[in-house]
Amino acid sequence: MDGKSQGRGQAVLIYILPALLDMVLSLVLFVGTVRVIKMGGDATRAASVLAVWSIVYVVTSPLIGRLVNSGNARRFILGGCLLFALSSGLLAVATGYSAMLALVGVCAVATALFFTPFQVFMKDVDSAGGRSVAYSTGLYTFSWSTGSACGPFVAGFLLQLGKPATAGGEGPGWRYAFLFGAAVCLLMPVVLAFVSGGRTRRPAAPAATPTPTANARYSSMPDLAWLGWIGAVAGFAALSIVRAIFPARAMGPLHLSESTLGSIFFVLSMTQALLGLALMRSRYWMYRALPVAAFAVAGIIGMLCLGFGNTPLMLIAGAAFFGIYSGAFCFYMVFHALVHPKRAGHYVAVNESLVGITGFLAPLLGGVMADAWGIHFPYLVAALLTLAAMTFQVWIHGKTKLVNSEQ
Repeated sequence: MDGKSQGRGQAVLIYILPALLDMVLSLVLFVGTVRVIKMGGDATRAASVLAVWSIVYVVTSPLIGRLVNSGNARRFILGGCLLFALSSGLLAVATGYSAMLALVGVCAVATALFFTPFQVFMKDVDSAGGRSVAYSTGLYTFSWSTGSACGPFVAGFLLQLGKPATAGGEGPGWRYAFLFGAAVCLLMPVVLAFVSGGRTRRPAAPAATPTPTANARYSSMPDLAWLGWIGAVAGFAALSIVRAIFPARAMGPLHLSESTLGSIFFVLSMTQALLGLALMRSRYWMYRALPVAAFAVAGIIGMLCLGFGNTPLMLIAGAAFFGIYSGAFCFYMVFHALVHPKRAGHYVAVNESLVGITGFLAPLLGGVMADAWGIHFPYLVAALLTLAAMTFQVWIHGKTKLVNSEQ
């Protein structure tokens, strides 16, 4: 195997790390939300799990970003894995609501310790040239989305292990789920050591051929990162409402089991992952109105199915439609943030802030709306917000002149 092939294999292996971390993160948020509902909490209280994680993450990430560099990134990643293992293990013995929220906040710190340095580490490791921004964005979207899909799916079945002490109460399954997450985090340093060990054993392969043309096709394209942020606000608000409010509807009026709820979330995130993989070969749809509108329409359909559907088939279909939308707006946001390298660092920081802020505000507002005006109301608001963002994006794309000759 030549150096180039080894470098590519190593780069793919690195993507296992965010997949595993996101699997544990989505498991923790899913189990925490389900636990609040099982303890008799309303929609607002259930939404507080995601809200607490989001606000701590958005505050912590910039602080860590100022400290991390290529030399210490691996130590930060290792610290994030170990802190997440510790906090997930402690969640397995935290019986109260307040203690659980505090530990979810610690999980947010661990997440920031991992993901912010991981981007620095990945940039340092992935020296193989010739990959377009679309390729890297699609592969990364596939990686973390696959992890997000597996977390609730696994947790849904673990939650059903053992019998609850009282009818409708909690069994011991939530403890097993948190312990499973802790075990996965303890295995992640093995993957990190393997990747890092491979780097130290192998001399850096000389760059084969300079590949400045990989992203040259986008150099003259308009800078639309700001438009990605508008789409992301609507998209992540809708996604946060689904993740935080849907469990209350599923386990309340619809009387779905934990495993069925986890399977619905699996379909959503796995559809998102597969779309990210399919978009790896994208060229110019990110600059055109019709594809952006089509993806948003899929999201609106999915949102309405999840908000008003009453059968598992309709809910699964809604999850798949929404997964198409979420995969597209995640790809769209990251692509426009990275495609102009000189501003990529600032744009990625804005991306992370928007994810955290919407993840904090949207669940809480959605919970308040659900408790005040009914469980369906947040879905209507999210659908209207998506429609408004789509309309604006389509208008901007329609009036923006593309100057690349290949389009």
